[in-house]
Amino acid sequence: MMSPASATPSQPRSQWRSPVSEADRVCLAQTIYFEGRDQPLEGRKAIAAVVLNRVKSGEFPSTICGVVRQRNRSGCQFSWWCDGRRDHPSDRAAWEAARRIADAMIEGIYDDPTGGALFFHHHRMARRWKQYVGKTLVLGDHLFYR
Repeated sequence: MMSPASATPSQPRSQWRSPVSEADRVCLAQTIYFEGRDQPLEGRKAIAAVVLNRVKSGEFPSTICGVVRQRNRSGCQFSWWCDGRRDHPSDRAAWEAARRIADAMIEGIYDDPTGGALFFHHHRMARRWKQYVGKTLVLGDHLFYR
């Protein structure tokens, strides 16, 4: 029997049934970067959580890239995907941080700070759909909803 002093904490386990592809990891990191690179850590984790919550919900595509690239009536679910700008990060430090956050969220190292949110938007953006969903929290410049 191992004594409490010699016990090592259990490592978080990924919540995904199969390994997440490198393409999906990049899609999540890009979403964190382009939607929230100027936000505090909790805000960037929340953005990632929305994407991952959608994948798990069964109401959206079943892959991270599928969720990120999903179109809607007015364009794209995530503004960076179809804004017409180049989708290559220019801030190396922010990109590396986004990659680390994406990996940690996928691996279950960070918890979902949103309480299961499936939607978010910048506080300056008006969204008609927000009257039909429950707000879970405000982090940085974003509002998150179930």
